[in-house]
Amino acid sequence: MSLMREAGLEVRIDAAGNIIGRRAGTDPGLPVIMTGSHIDSVPQGGNFDGDVGVIGAIEVAELLREHGIATRHPFEFVVFTDEEGGVVGSQAMAGRVGPGTLDVVSHSGLTVRDGIRTVGGDPARLAEAHRAPGTLAAVVELHIEQGAVLDETGTDIGVVEGIVGIRW
Repeated sequence: MSLMREAGLEVRIDAAGNIIGRRAGTDPGLPVIMTGSHIDSVPQGGNFDGDVGVIGAIEVAELLREHGIATRHPFEFVVFTDEEGGVVGSQAMAGRVGPGTLDVVSHSGLTVRDGIRTVGGDPARLAEAHRAPGTLAAVVELHIEQGAVLDETGTDIGVVEGIVGIRW
């Protein structure tokens, strides 16, 4: 959150515990462009799994501020909560947190409900994290999914040629 503030963003935590930094656009009536990722990880996911997307997004905010670049669209920079668990973060924004989700015990030993409270969200107001269709113009995520694979093969960069759409 401090990095977001240093980049000139207005920072808040939504009801789902997502950290969101906002930069106004010149036309506030336009839908938001969002970028970011998550900072939680999974075993074998790689040290920089979602972190690269978060730090990369904040770097974009810093560069826009440093160079005095105005965007027409409002811009939001997000750190999704519990994204690797797949049950809160972006799912709350999509309005898809299912019944019973808040009672699931995560790898931390806390229920999702208690985890949301711990990071500053409010599970009783989870519906407020929902983004209605049309309120987001685009969501862009820089993401490393290969763990150590690229390093072990000596590949400097990987280009995504396909993606798996996991449905729980």
